Amino acid sequence: TNAGQPTLDLSADATPPDFLAATLIAADRIQVTFSEPVDLSTAIAGDFLVMNNGAPISVSSISSLDAAATLTLQTAWNPDQLYPITVEMIATGAISDLAGNVLDETNDMPATVADQVAPSIVARETADLDGDGYLDAIRITFNENIKDSTVTAADFDVQTVAGEAFVFNTNGDAADNEVIYITFTPAATWTTGDTPTLQYTQGTLEDMSGNLLASNGPTAATDKARPVIESIATMDADADGSIDMMKVTLSEAVTDADFDNTKWTVSDTSAIAATLQTPAGDVANDNVIYIGITPDVTNDTDLLVQVYDTTAASGGIRDSNGNTIANVASGDIVETDGARPVLIQSTALDTDHDGYLNSVALGFSEAISGTNEIGDWTLTDADGSTNLLSGLLDGNVALAGATVTITLADNTGTTGPPSFTYSQAGGDIIQDAAGNAMLAIGSTAIADDAAPVVMAAYSSLPISGGRLQNGTVLTITFSEDVNIVPANVTAADFAVTGGSWHGGATVVYADGATSTITATLSSATTATDWTNAAAFNRSAGALANANSIEDAAGTTPWRTALRRTPSATSRTRPSRPSRPSPQWTTTGTGGLTPSKSP
Repeated sequence: TNAGQPTLDLSADATPPDFLAATLIAADRIQVTFSEPVDLSTAIAGDFLVMNNGAPISVSSISSLDAAATLTLQTAWNPDQLYPITVEMIATGAISDLAGNVLDETNDMPATVADQVAPSIVARETADLDGDGYLDAIRITFNENIKDSTVTAADFDVQTVAGEAFVFNTNGDAADNEVIYITFTPAATWTTGDTPTLQYTQGTLEDMSGNLLASNGPTAATDKARPVIESIATMDADADGSIDMMKVTLSEAVTDADFDNTKWTVSDTSAIAATLQTPAGDVANDNVIYIGITPDVTNDTDLLVQVYDTTAASGGIRDSNGNTIANVASGDIVETDGARPVLIQSTALDTDHDGYLNSVALGFSEAISGTNEIGDWTLTDADGSTNLLSGLLDGNVALAGATVTITLADNTGTTGPPSFTYSQAGGDIIQDAAGNAMLAIGSTAIADDAAPVVMAAYSSLPISGGRLQNGTVLTITFSEDVNIVPANVTAADFAVTGGSWHGGATVVYADGATSTITATLSSATTATDWTNAAAFNRSAGALANANSIEDAAGTTPWRTALRRTPSATSRTRPSRPSRPSPQWTTTGTGGLTPSKSP
């Protein structure tokens, strides 16, 4: 008998297949499960209706494996943003199992697709939320919505920083969407141009269906942080005493060619250059740019009145990734004085009119402090050899406002223009209030504002019978070289006590050796009033012919040619007042030597 032996049921399969479930297995694939294997050749894409929150999604192809048929959707989509997803059978009796039993779709209700796909990170972007030029967050974008309540900041590691944290509404972010911000303690480690890595170790973060985010990284973030202006300083690039550039330092390198001057404003200027400037030492496309300006005020390098307030609008310049500069409003940045003090004027003075310089004054482009050290200076007379600082001490150097005054011995040299040098030989260097040190100054002539003075007069022949003899050559020595127009010099230009000048004689003037002029008599004076006590002087009035006698600076002898002492607030040249003339007396047999008048 066959008792207890296995039996084989040879009856035909008459049970049609049933549609059981649908599961999301990838962003663009849904797995549809039946009660038994189906014949793939009997199914077409049109047998399935996939709906995304009421909107249909086309099915491009289908495949089958045993009891499961896998549908490939035509377009990927974000499932969490478009829930619910349903699959419904709309076949017209075509799908059958392997025995030919046709699925009756009228018995199958639409199935809601179950999400079994883990979320993934699609973007990691740097952020500088407080706009200080240093990174303080990474903006993370997922391929689907995630539950903010499941985010654990400690599961994220931003390269080399500490203090990773998460708050759901950072930077206006909405709850439970596809974006989160992981903030961290900012440090000088990362500026806006850097791209630190982000690493995630699987923890609690999950999507709306409970699928956990897998471990990933470390992966470098993308630069999405704007360049930030960190400082702005004035510059005087050509060292002429006027501000001509704004040095702008940013948090990262920018592209120079992207500079748009229409996006910038600078107060106290009349124009902004269309292209960036390239002073010595500039490096193209780094984090420092130089904006050329035309200042409203010249000969002024401080920030006391003109403040050069600088603003910038988005688009004024951008980094290599196309991130435009953050807006800068008036007052956002405190501009600093980056311009060195510069010599803008000078004067050499003989205020007591004795034929020796008694002081020099040097005017700078702003108020200064620093050197009273005589060793930092040299001062050489116009004669090219006399050291006008010989024997002087630190106390002879005085600083007041924007002026350095050096008081001289008043007993040597000439009244011609001396030359000075300045070096940082001592520790007390000249600098402005911002600490910008004045550069060394090579040999520089000082403006000649000292009038020539007659230092000596000598007659080649003795006085005879109260007369100057025929052929007498009177040599007049000045405190510096003078130029004359001989035909324009007249007797009225001079005054003599103890004798009548010209006195009926014919006198011819000529330019003599260095610092002298000569007056030659071609006949004796008819006047007989000349004595050995005669005093030779220039007349109190103006020259009969303007500029007939003057030094190289155009200054008439015995007349004051002073500028007002330079200061930080007044740099104008006043008129030239007259000053008293020294007297000159004869000595010996016709020699004339100076004697200062009261």
